[in-house]
Amino acid sequence: MGSFSDFHDFERAGWENAAASYELGFGDVTIQSVGPILDAVGAGPGVRLLDVACGPGYVAAAAARRKSSVVGIDFSPAMVALASERNPGLNSLRETPKVSTFRNARSTRS
Repeated sequence: MGSFSDFHDFERAGWENAAASYELGFGDVTIQSVGPILDAVGAGPGVRLLDVACGPGYVAAAAARRKSSVVGIDFSPAMVALASERNPGLNSLRETPKVSTFRNARSTRS
């Protein structure tokens, strides 16, 4: 059995290669779920959201349009670049930090 590092490297390489064609393969399906996801978490003014595995930034951008404070992270630099290109007004898209960065984060929803 491989290590976590092996799995991480395998997944990251896969998403790096998938970034350019993501919209063609998954875009329509992903976009359909954005509204219901944001409704479920009550996205709007004063709500802080962390979009983990943000991909091209569909959810992060829609949350920002609802005036939520949002950070989108993805471990694929190509996905972060795509999200930044598609959403030039979002300054909160980042390559995934170390887990400890969000260690003290907590949910404000029950």
